[in-house]
Amino acid sequence: MNPKEEIESNKNVFGYLIDNIYLFNYKSAEMMLTYAETLEHKLSDELLKYHHDEWLIDQEKKDHVHHYMSVKGMFYASSIIYFYVAFEGFVNILYEGLLIDELRKIDNLEKRLDIELKLLLMPTLCDGFIVKNIDRQNSLYKEFIKLRNYRNDIIHSKITDSIKMVNIYESGFLYNCKLNKSNISIIPHRKQFLTKDDVIKVKNIVDNLIINLLSLMEDWAKQFTNEEVINSSSIIFRKGTNGIFNFKNCK
Repeated sequence: MNPKEEIESNKNVFGYLIDNIYLFNYKSAEMMLTYAETLEHKLSDELLKYHHDEWLIDQEKKDHVHHYMSVKGMFYASSIIYFYVAFEGFVNILYEGLLIDELRKIDNLEKRLDIELKLLLMPTLCDGFIVKNIDRQNSLYKEFIKLRNYRNDIIHSKITDSIKMVNIYESGFLYNCKLNKSNISIIPHRKQFLTKDDVIKVKNIVDNLIINLLSLMEDWAKQFTNEEVINSSSIIFRKGTNGIFNFKNCK
């Protein structure tokens, strides 16, 4: 039995607090962004420390350049990932607190749904919403899908997503063709090309997704989410007369 199940099965427990994983990750993303620009400038300075003609013939200098080329963009990328996992945490917290009581009897329902399905089905599977579906054609939802794909590229580290150039030999000539993914991504896939504006773009998407979800909520759910989930470092769950711990019992 996991700790949560053990706590909720104890008849003497009538409430418990959890750390706000959404807020912790969101604040980490903001703090990372605060320092990222300065730190990225330092990485760029080291990367450009030696002229091309120097490091081509000096192994030590070449190693220096390759080292900083491989890490450049890591602070921006870290901030982006923190913003993304903050949103995942936000969605998971809402499911934990708002999932319809009858559905809690289904084993591992939440674990069976990925973040995309959780987002789409939230108004259907959870209490506290004034609508029952989220439009797949919504431009914000489409941006979320691109953001999710970017996150998957980084986390899963697929070789196919790392291809940057193709050599083609044709009619006696060798052509080097660079692959440009900018047309299918909201931000550069290679972290070396990330900028502060890219991080801000991701932050705005996350903020707007949350604002959109709040606009679909009933007043009581919106108020609790604003006060406890968005602004509090700890979130309370209280037991109802039916023995279930959720947000409705905190109204």
